[in-house]
Amino acid sequence: RMGITKINIAMGLTPHLRSPKPTEFRRKNDELMAALDAHREHTLGILYVNPLFVKESLAEIDRCLRHPQIIGIKLWIACRCNDPRLDLIVDRVTAYHGTIHQHVWGKTVPNYEGESYPENLAELALRHPRSRFIAMHSGGTWEHGIRALRATENVSAEVSGSEPVSGFVDMAVRELGDHRVIWG
Repeated sequence: RMGITKINIAMGLTPHLRSPKPTEFRRKNDELMAALDAHREHTLGILYVNPLFVKESLAEIDRCLRHPQIIGIKLWIACRCNDPRLDLIVDRVTAYHGTIHQHVWGKTVPNYEGESYPENLAELALRHPRSRFIAMHSGGTWEHGIRALRATENVSAEVSGSEPVSGFVDMAVRELGDHRVIWG
């Protein structure tokens, strides 16, 4: 009825783990691929890795990004995304033409240890100009997040994870262009 034809699944079944060990993110990715296989017509997937385990994350990218419905990776809060350990991961995902979906959140209270701010993603994106990134939640405090991402043409702002405040989408389109604003 609303024109939605695909759902994007990430991080496996709950609970979501802040810093999963390789056996844990592999299990979550197996859960993801089972769900994708069960519903091929209506699903896409985002692989879950942990940059604190670079070697294992690269192997998981190689194993899972070959799946026809997996379109990229999800990075949550294991470490800030401007950490140099992400460089090899970003390069590998880019080689598969995947997208990096990065959780970014600026809170009015302190962030979790390892949780990325929009500025961290902007720094990473500037180091990898040929890679494609999505700033999940537009940074939480969306006015600040949108401004932090303006100079990074390879980052789109995802607008469904923040508070539905009047003017949010209008500002995102005005500051970033409608081609860089994603719902969902």
